[in-house]
Amino acid sequence: MDRNMRGLRKNGTVLVNGQCLNSKITRISGFAQQQELFIPTLTVDEYLMIQAKLRIRGNRQERRQKVDEILDMLGLEKCRNLRIGTPGISAKEKGISGGEARRLTFACELLSNPSLLFADEPTSGLDSFMAATVVDIMKKLATGGRTLIVTIHQPTAELFFTCTKVIYLSLGKCAFMGTPSESVKFFSNCGYPVPNGFNPPEWIQSQLSIKPGKEEKSRERIMKIIEKYKKGASVKMLEINSVPKASLPLFTPNPGFFTKTSALYKRSTLDVIRSPVQMQMRFIQKVIMGLFIGSLYWQQPLDRRGIQNTNSAIYFLIAELTFSTMFGIMTFMEHELPLISREYHDGLFYIISYYISRCLSYLPLFTIDGVVMFLISYWMIGLNNTWQQVSRSVLVSVLIEQAATSCGLFFVCLFETTSKIFFCHSPYRRMRT
Repeated sequence: MDRNMRGLRKNGTVLVNGQCLNSKITRISGFAQQQELFIPTLTVDEYLMIQAKLRIRGNRQERRQKVDEILDMLGLEKCRNLRIGTPGISAKEKGISGGEARRLTFACELLSNPSLLFADEPTSGLDSFMAATVVDIMKKLATGGRTLIVTIHQPTAELFFTCTKVIYLSLGKCAFMGTPSESVKFFSNCGYPVPNGFNPPEWIQSQLSIKPGKEEKSRERIMKIIEKYKKGASVKMLEINSVPKASLPLFTPNPGFFTKTSALYKRSTLDVIRSPVQMQMRFIQKVIMGLFIGSLYWQQPLDRRGIQNTNSAIYFLIAELTFSTMFGIMTFMEHELPLISREYHDGLFYIISYYISRCLSYLPLFTIDGVVMFLISYWMIGLNNTWQQVSRSVLVSVLIEQAATSCGLFFVCLFETTSKIFFCHSPYRRMRT
């Protein structure tokens, strides 16, 4: 979560059962973020099995058992063989629903069996039925011995009163902490009773919000509420500070480097195979470029001018193998960058693991297309047609394209956004022009 608070000054100590953990709290906790980020070409079952391989140290049978338990617990059994898909596109490729995607987010975090689970607005963007389903899941998890800390905006009264404790924040300070019933009573004592027919959390939130045109009065009202809570919260603070030390919850050991690399390689390979549009566009582009260069430098003679033209043709072939491949990698990876950034910061894998797995998964795609282009233009230009020379030329073209692929993936792994990648890649564009 620390990556979402850049630019903010923060201090304090993170205690669990009276013991200081600070950044190590990630070992016993999970964070279900609001935005669902997945690999759309994978099925629910495939995605969870790969996530289990990244999170759990054990054999395939143990991971299979864990995934089956979570699928059954979260009601995802019916969609386990459906592709996740991408929201907002045609129904033919849409995949799972919004509620199922939200439950899949919980499923990924539950694989490591965290004792503490954070959830960022788990009901936002869902209809009432889907939201109620997610709430039921959270209640089931809480009664199973886990602690859930949830941020939520404008919950329904039913959801509000299912919470064990609620915390209201305003102006960067705590305005109330206690049970839902105590919050209603507290605001009534402050002179803001909930009117009949009003949703209690919405009414309380309105009293803690700054209203346009009444900023000063709103700030004064909020500060009075905060001060009144502070005066009555001293006993509670003493109780919190006197929590005795206890043993820390167990955490799942981290899998090794090779296990994570193999899991990422499988995920990357499946994504490449199930994205035929990428392969089709690459082959069409290379065939057209091969025909264009071959036609432009058709059957060059072995004289001074022919040699110069042949050098120019070879330059264009190398430039196409290099820059087109690098930009293609960056374009293909654009949709995956947010997910990779999140998983890397969550400690799911080493960046070198991702780099190696992606290089290997792109090896067939960014080899065959370059060879096809090179062979089309090779005989059209009239180059040496002995099998030894052709083999050497093909080998050189493959090495050039693989070097460009590795360089493109290096930029992707180095920067978190496509804008930074293309900005730092501008010197290469100037070289090309």
